[in-house]
Amino acid sequence: MLITVRRDSVHAADEPVDRELDLSPATTVDNVLRTLRPDVNVAGPASWLVRLGGSDGPAVAVYAVGFGMHVSPVAEQPVSSLSPPVIHFDYWQSSPPQLLLDALRRGEEPQRATAIEEGWRHQFRDRLAAARASEAEAPGGMLSPTMIAAASRLDARIEVHAADYARVVGADASAFVFRTDHRYWIWIDRVTDDDLELSIAWFWLPARAAEPVLAAILGTSWRVSRALPEPEPPPTTIEVLPGWRWVWRWTDESGRHEVRNWDSPELAQRYAPFARLSVDEVVAHFTAVSSM
Repeated sequence: MLITVRRDSVHAADEPVDRELDLSPATTVDNVLRTLRPDVNVAGPASWLVRLGGSDGPAVAVYAVGFGMHVSPVAEQPVSSLSPPVIHFDYWQSSPPQLLLDALRRGEEPQRATAIEEGWRHQFRDRLAAARASEAEAPGGMLSPTMIAAASRLDARIEVHAADYARVVGADASAFVFRTDHRYWIWIDRVTDDDLELSIAWFWLPARAAEPVLAAILGTSWRVSRALPEPEPPPTTIEVLPGWRWVWRWTDESGRHEVRNWDSPELAQRYAPFARLSVDEVVAHFTAVSSM
């Protein structure tokens, strides 16, 4: 009999193609699953629940690279029992595969949002640990001396400072991650109380605006810690455009600049006025007595 193997798409340009297996009806699902893998490579951790009968069928196995295929005893049934005769790989992003397997062993359907969030936490912890190790091996990092001095003036604390990653705690105890891939982007992320890192914005390299905006974010923390009102923003010539998560674009004598994927249009509009200032100008703006 013919069994169709399907999988979810892992990104917008990914178009999965069904596979067909010609099997003896007496072959057990368990034996088939142990030979199957999703026919796609994913950058970074990727976990899959394997479902019988289609995308809404019961989950009977968990697969992840480096973890392998772990099959539930309920899969010890002939493939002739499948109706429809479909095996579906359900993509669970970076969910920890052991968490998914533990849920199956309890006879439960894992909670997708909870599992995916936990997977992100694992990645963030790994990235932080790698940055600490990198800093220990090669002190000095991506923040400029001017930005380091600005953080001190704004009562911020630089917890980790590596070549591609900095973790900074503002005066009001809010934490931020400043990181780069050294090829295209600098990111500023906000660290939540439950250890998620939520993107605030992406800056197209060379990203002259990234440090002034980080200084403005730390300036806001400085004023919050002192129960001071936020100062009026300086005049700006940057237009905030709706689009892919709110975009700034401008070109000047130093080249093309782009900031995108703002968490909200309000944040984009709030920090756009500081993008073309120097770090020192931003610090002076937030700490000026006249703005208190």
